[in-house]
Amino acid sequence: FIPMWGVMAASLDLVKDATQDLGTIYVLRAMAKVEVKLSDALSAGGYTLTSMTMKNLNACGYCLPDGATTLTQTEALSLETCFRPDGAATVGNHTVSGDGKSSWVMYVPEYENVGADAPAVINVGLMHNGVPMELDPGTGLIQFKGYDAGKPTGAAYNIVRNHNYVFEITGVKEESLVFRVTIDDLELGGRYGFEY
Repeated sequence: FIPMWGVMAASLDLVKDATQDLGTIYVLRAMAKVEVKLSDALSAGGYTLTSMTMKNLNACGYCLPDGATTLTQTEALSLETCFRPDGAATVGNHTVSGDGKSSWVMYVPEYENVGADAPAVINVGLMHNGVPMELDPGTGLIQFKGYDAGKPTGAAYNIVRNHNYVFEITGVKEESLVFRVTIDDLELGGRYGFEY
């Protein structure tokens, strides 16, 4: 279950036995969606994902975003100012696993990853034609950073609610992974939410 929050102030003319359409109340998910998937070419080449472990993440979070108590409509929130990670939460690891998968999805609370002593990373289990692969620990981790030519670069970024982080593994070279990274902030002019 993914907690959500939304608000809309409305003026009503209360009439007995009458119904009124209040319009759309947009909701903001209190968690981020993180997906790791294989490219179609890797899947066709016999690669499968056996697990996805996210290390260093909040074990809980806030349903209400920062600034929620002063708003009259959800879409007035700025994603730059609504960030509200639960700094007192226990930082731990979470794993999903199984056989023969081409993608894994995980929903996580916001995490203040910028300047963190323990930045969030993702480790994947990978098989090729049914044989487990040993990935280089240094290059087999997915980091929440910008990527250039399939390699992480620059500073870490925060993991923010209602964002969809998609890490597509496009190549495996000498036990190292190559990625294409897509991050959607899901603001899109008031369109909140995503397919899942």
